[in-house]
Amino acid sequence: MSAGKIIGIGSAIVIVLLLFYVMSQGGSSTSSKATSTQERQATEVSQKAPAKSAEEKKLDELKSQARELSQKETSVLYASKCSACHGKGGEGREIGTMMTPSIQGKSEEYILGKLEDYRENRVENTFMTGLLNNSTDEELRALAKEISSF
Repeated sequence: MSAGKIIGIGSAIVIVLLLFYVMSQGGSSTSSKATSTQERQATEVSQKAPAKSAEEKKLDELKSQARELSQKETSVLYASKCSACHGKGGEGREIGTMMTPSIQGKSEEYILGKLEDYRENRVENTFMTGLLNNSTDEELRALAKEISSF
């Protein structure tokens, strides 16, 4: 074998070994660099979140109010007379084939008037009349006040 061939083969082996070395070193540092770059970009995005529009702020406020309502404790009176059909927060429910109405957002006066109408059977609803016919005026006022806060 000639000296030129030996030098060529030796040089090729050295180059191949250097390539393996660079790939093994560069691969791990590249992935760690990519990971740190992704983390930095995520941090920048979270820090540079665009200002919320008025609609988004209102939506966040409504979500907060909904969470408060869902966590709100109700009185024993409301729980025993109303929540089974109207829900814990007065949102209304589907019971079998019947849908009970939402009583959220109604005024205390409106609710009190409706409760009195049901109790006195001025509005025909045998279920509501049956629930309310033994209720006192004080209980109706307490229910109306509580429901109006929903």
